[in-house]
Amino acid sequence: MLGLDLSDAYIRHARGHLKRWSNVDFVVANAEAIPAKDNSCDAVTSVFMLHELPTQVRRTVIGEAARVLKPGGRLVLVAPSLFNVAIRARTIRPCRAGRGWRSRGGRRGLINS
Repeated sequence: MLGLDLSDAYIRHARGHLKRWSNVDFVVANAEAIPAKDNSCDAVTSVFMLHELPTQVRRTVIGEAARVLKPGGRLVLVAPSLFNVAIRARTIRPCRAGRGWRSRGGRRGLINS
């Protein structure tokens, strides 16, 4: 399993949460050039990233996902809807700049780049 992010901080965070999983390799890299062989992945996921990218870069990233996926592999994309973003904008405030968010209920989480 490969965990990829442009942010070294997010990679460190993921390593900390998944340290008991010995089969995960983490790498700071760009999704426009996934450091994996062609047809080598059973699944590729993208969580809250694509909506941040320009259209042409989205195409490149999805092309890279297609390149590394095995035949019959799964591509899973998660993106916010505009409706959810409008609601969240009123209920979430920043928590320690660049390190995550905190809801009014006090729950914490990490925003992926």
